[in-house]
Amino acid sequence: MLKVYKFQKGGVKSGSLNDLGSSSRCWADCINPTKKELKDISEEAKIPLNELKNVLDGEKRPKVSDLENYSLIIVRAPSIERDEISTTPLSIFISKNKNNIITITLKKVTALDKIKQLVAAKKIDLYENGISFFTYRIIDEVLDTYFLIFDTLEDKIDVIEDKVIEKPDKTTVKSIFIIKKTLIYFHKALTANREVISAIEKEYVANIDKKNIKRFRALYNDVTQLIDT
Repeated sequence: MLKVYKFQKGGVKSGSLNDLGSSSRCWADCINPTKKELKDISEEAKIPLNELKNVLDGEKRPKVSDLENYSLIIVRAPSIERDEISTTPLSIFISKNKNNIITITLKKVTALDKIKQLVAAKKIDLYENGISFFTYRIIDEVLDTYFLIFDTLEDKIDVIEDKVIEKPDKTTVKSIFIIKKTLIYFHKALTANREVISAIEKEYVANIDKKNIKRFRALYNDVTQLIDT
């Protein structure tokens, strides 16, 4: 599924992939892209097709890369399917012309849904705020999702502790292993995400404006707090 948001003075409207090849300021969000969608993105954005296919690996580790026309940031975001919580790669391609950004995920990501809500409510504007701030807000929402899920897990752990004391059974043991598995996923993802945020803060991503670098220090502190938790 592919959706392009075209930002201009006065608001945002639906765009097309053609906007990636123009001077228009836009955000292309792609969820589990088809072969045709990947090919179209490659042609319009001038990103090698193999680079786009490469980010579709579900086990992809967070990293930063420098491509010819884009910088690439990959973080792992929480994913919830049928009450099972895991993580999935979120790939952010940032145009070196600083006029467009492309996000690609294998699954629906809560953080991007929140960004879309903020865009619709005119609380975030790529035209006014710029690519660097938009990137910061995406990663910020990813970490906020982790915080929200941790709150939910704490409540579940409290319930499990009560059951263990009162009447332990096989269901309780299964619940313990599910939460343990989630925490292992989270710890690995957050540790790798911290490396990415550190790389951005050290200005290894050329497309991030220096005036926005300091915002990523707060994200570094957040991800460290999540790891400690």
